[in-house]
Amino acid sequence: MMRGERILVIGATGMPGKPVARHLRAEGFNVRRLARSVDRTRAALGEANRPPGAPQVTLKAWCAARAR
Repeated sequence: MMRGERILVIGATGMPGKPVARHLRAEGFNVRRLARSVDRTRAALGEANRPPGAPQVTLKAWCAARAR
């Protein structure tokens, strides 16, 4: 991977996701975060990689699956 490359971190406010997102951002990657809570995402990582004028996208949908 190259610095500046856009990376999506799913679960960016959770135990493994938060440090991964912070590390990638510190290394110069353009981190995009996917999490259930906008407020928790802002608290954990701030708005550092949000381009000026970019809309905040809030997905209001739930998906569930059951594995056997």
